[in-house]
Amino acid sequence: MLRKSMMFGVVTILAVALFVAITARNAASTVAGGKHDLSFNGSANYSFLNDEPCIYCHTPHGANRSQRYSTDPNTNVGGGTLNGQFLWNRALPSQAFSVYSSTTMNATAGQPGTLSLLCLSCHDGIGALNVLINFRPAATQPQPFGGFTENQFGDFNLADPNMGRLNIGDAVCVGDSCVGVDNGTNLQNDHPIGFSYDTAQAADAGLKAFASLPAILQKRLNLVSASHNLECSTCHDPHLTNNPGGNNFLVMSNAASALCLGCHNK
Repeated sequence: MLRKSMMFGVVTILAVALFVAITARNAASTVAGGKHDLSFNGSANYSFLNDEPCIYCHTPHGANRSQRYSTDPNTNVGGGTLNGQFLWNRALPSQAFSVYSSTTMNATAGQPGTLSLLCLSCHDGIGALNVLINFRPAATQPQPFGGFTENQFGDFNLADPNMGRLNIGDAVCVGDSCVGVDNGTNLQNDHPIGFSYDTAQAADAGLKAFASLPAILQKRLNLVSASHNLECSTCHDPHLTNNPGGNNFLVMSNAASALCLGCHNK
């Protein structure tokens, strides 16, 4: 009887451990309940009066084919037309960005590519989070934040302490009026994007050969093009929550600068 009880206990412990492992895995790979879940069920510092976590980026119907927020909807700066890709539910920035440059950089940073523009449609400090292409119900769009009247990242000082302010383009916004350096298009103090890693590595011995990069970074660089263009998506994945890069949504841990040193041979 004791032996059966012990066996039952071991099986129970293993079952609980498996449940915890599966739960942890799912928690690390889902938007629902995370910082990118802007519904009232999410864990962001702000939320909309809506219970759909995916709708703030994606829509199953009527996705973005060419919409960009500018005075000229046909402007196509820094990235191709979506043509419905990613079922994207937001308009993209169309303004030209001021990009990173340095005397020690042996490549030229380009305009943000499509995968970066997806991020910048919220994180440029200009794009309003609650202005979507297809919102249910349309009669209430845009919907207000729960407890807030502001509707842009540039408005917020309530950012996660590990991240700082959530807008990447420099701008100062009050309500729907934004002013600042290049009106939210200044990326000069951010990591360069929009360039071929292969071209940069060939000109810079301080960068590791593509084949020697960590497997996850090779995979992320392969998301864009055969020449391995570096974009926001190389280091960040919005569908991650707590692991491995914490609230910065890094694709791998940066403990002891591991992510930086994955590419940089310093």
